[in-house]
Amino acid sequence: MTKPILKAYYNKIFFEFLVHKNYFSDAIIILPGFPSSNNQDKLMRFFYERGFNVFYLRYGGSFQSKGYFLESNPVEDAIQCIKHIKKGKVVNLWDMEEISFKNRNLIILTGSFGGAIACGIAAKSNNLISKTILSAPVWDFDKHNTIYAEQDLSHLLDFVKRAYRNLYRIKFNNLISQMLKFRQLSSKYYLRRLNCSLLVLHDPNDKTVSINHTKEIINKIRDSKLIEHNLG
Repeated sequence: MTKPILKAYYNKIFFEFLVHKNYFSDAIIILPGFPSSNNQDKLMRFFYERGFNVFYLRYGGSFQSKGYFLESNPVEDAIQCIKHIKKGKVVNLWDMEEISFKNRNLIILTGSFGGAIACGIAAKSNNLISKTILSAPVWDFDKHNTIYAEQDLSHLLDFVKRAYRNLYRIKFNNLISQMLKFRQLSSKYYLRRLNCSLLVLHDPNDKTVSINHTKEIINKIRDSKLIEHNLG
């Protein structure tokens, strides 16, 4: 029988998890893109079967998480939830029993929209995060689609409001302006404070987020590596 993926809340943040109860494990913290399919079962099982504890967080105001999307700082929200996860005790919503486990290193995994959020978390959380893995990340929202031809985030926001009406509770009309309210999402903030290893995966042919941003910024991060690929 396949091990069920468990569900939990910390404050307003909903998350799913798979954990090993009997030994210390490194933990993968998955952050969504925007928009998200809300289903990372395959990825969660991939890492769990290789010995990791796995946690998949939903941003406030999205899917089962409470509140309105980006009404509060996603970096601060995620840090508080991750600190709770780090303690090794979570209440399983299926039977309301407490699940105990042992985390070792915490590793953030995300891409695109979640890139700057992950960097902000790693920079602000004082050695909470050991490693960060990013796929085609947006490094600075104010630079997106201004130098290179990239995805139009205004059109994306309008689409999400139409197609994900009940899955993202959105009060704002400009995604970039909303993201710029949170200073931890700026490379000027997080580049000076990042103290964890960083691995970036990026396709040179990516038209949604240009690899040129990644090439410009990766050399500014001491413990970092870029892997270029052609997998889409």
